[in-house]
Amino acid sequence: IEVTGRPGSGSAPGEMVTLASVRSDPLAAIMRRMNVVSSNFRAEVLGKLLGATRLGSPGTIAKGARVIEGFADARGVAVVAHDGSGLSYANRVSAEGMVEMLRVAERAPWGETLRGTLPAGGEGTLEDRLETVTVRAKTGTLIDVSAISGWVWLEREGAWAAFSILSSGMDATQAKSIENKIVRVVAANAA
Repeated sequence: IEVTGRPGSGSAPGEMVTLASVRSDPLAAIMRRMNVVSSNFRAEVLGKLLGATRLGSPGTIAKGARVIEGFADARGVAVVAHDGSGLSYANRVSAEGMVEMLRVAERAPWGETLRGTLPAGGEGTLEDRLETVTVRAKTGTLIDVSAISGWVWLEREGAWAAFSILSSGMDATQAKSIENKIVRVVAANAA
């Protein structure tokens, strides 16, 4: 096929005929791949798509961040977002705010699907962590910053509970050790 002219975006001229098409994987499958390995690139692309869908083209990191802030604000949670991946040191959310957002997700029709996109203990970013705990959680690590948020199965209650642990000022090994201990204690003892 010979291609001429300048590339661009917009609607195809009426005389064009589709030769082939490729359908994307379902969003849940894309998010599962993104969350298990913590793909910051995929997170930023999805953030740009979110920004373009809600605020118009072109999709940008800043637009995606504004939509995230607006979604949280509409649910009473203060979030400062500068990106969709969590890589900016200027991003802000409290552990309480993160737990509230997880509760919002739990009540939504897509909540269980979201939980299923997160790595389980011993998988992905939780490899060598929490193998004996029923947990679905997303981790985040920057220099001197560590986080783990998600859901842990409460053995005594027989139910999922949202949790979030955010720490700063200690090395990642120490922070992860403390996080693991807290999640294990909550899973075994919370009622």
